[in-house]
Amino acid sequence: MARNGALFQWLTLPPAVAVATVFVAGAMGSPVDAEPVDPSFWGMTCLLFIVLSALYGLFIVHGFGLGLLPLQFVAQGILLCPLALSRGARMFQWVGVIMAVCGAVALLNLYHYCRRRPGPAAAKGADEAEVRLPVPFVVTDAEGVVESVSSGMLEAAQLPLEAVKGQSVAVLLTPGDATATLGGRTWDVIQRPMEGDRYYFQLSERAAASAPEADVTALTDPVTGLQAFRYAMMRLDEELYRTRRYGHPLTVLLIRLVFSAAAERDPDSREAFVAYGTLVRKSLRTSDVAALSGDRELMLMLPECPAASSDAVVKKMLGLLGTLNPDHRSLSEVTALHVAASFESTDDVPNAKSLVDGLIASMAKKYTLNAQ
Repeated sequence: MARNGALFQWLTLPPAVAVATVFVAGAMGSPVDAEPVDPSFWGMTCLLFIVLSALYGLFIVHGFGLGLLPLQFVAQGILLCPLALSRGARMFQWVGVIMAVCGAVALLNLYHYCRRRPGPAAAKGADEAEVRLPVPFVVTDAEGVVESVSSGMLEAAQLPLEAVKGQSVAVLLTPGDATATLGGRTWDVIQRPMEGDRYYFQLSERAAASAPEADVTALTDPVTGLQAFRYAMMRLDEELYRTRRYGHPLTVLLIRLVFSAAAERDPDSREAFVAYGTLVRKSLRTSDVAALSGDRELMLMLPECPAASSDAVVKKMLGLLGTLNPDHRSLSEVTALHVAASFESTDDVPNAKSLVDGLIASMAKKYTLNAQ
């Protein structure tokens, strides 16, 4: 049956169908209405017709049957335009235009469809490559539909490929959540945006409660307990993804303590910054993130904090310096520089690196740091 189907497809190559097109145009035309067609136009038409016929053959070879009919429409429509003029069937000239346009639109829609959901022939090779990867990860499109998934993820979820591929990523995890429970185990979720409006999710199994805390200290500054900058940037990408996808409010605050030259030489300045960082960390909500982003510099991520509330947060964070002032003499000669950015919609949300670079540039412009 499949062999007969393939034979029929080869018998419907555009040159074969063109015989019927020529016959219809001749039968419906009138020599009185016939118009000469420029040879260059005929040459361009024939060249394009040959290219489309070759593409038709490639579609047959690669099993892309869905594209045959719209491609046939384009080929016959293009041929019909000059043919109708030369045979005096002017009405069919517009029929050819409509056929070519409709076929081209259908091909364009098929192209976008196949990019999002590859057919069995295209997906088979990709699936074989993916299922051999032990790292549990999944890649989705902008709508959260699973495009590719590793064997490690399928094993962790205890699901077959058919239950995941082409489905919403919600069958595996909730986008924006820092953790996921699969197969009776708790996993940390790493979420990162990719090029082409795609998103990458990777699972990392949480260590047991009795395990050493080396993994934790790798993510935090051992002195202040603040998040390490590298880990904070990953978390920031996750929070920006939540904002970009769901419109969740997010405020990011950068605070830099600038001590006077005399206070900077005093060892107390270092102790004062450590004490301030520790106090800031303890004063935040559990959902907030405080990170050590540079020398004497903190970066705060405040999910669900709209722009209207950011001023109050800044005032609170700077007010903490006053509570430490009596215990640290160097704080009497410190200037707290700060800048914030807030997002409340899915529009114009940058990635983590662009946001941090923009905050640093804004701080430099606001306080003319180069002059200090």
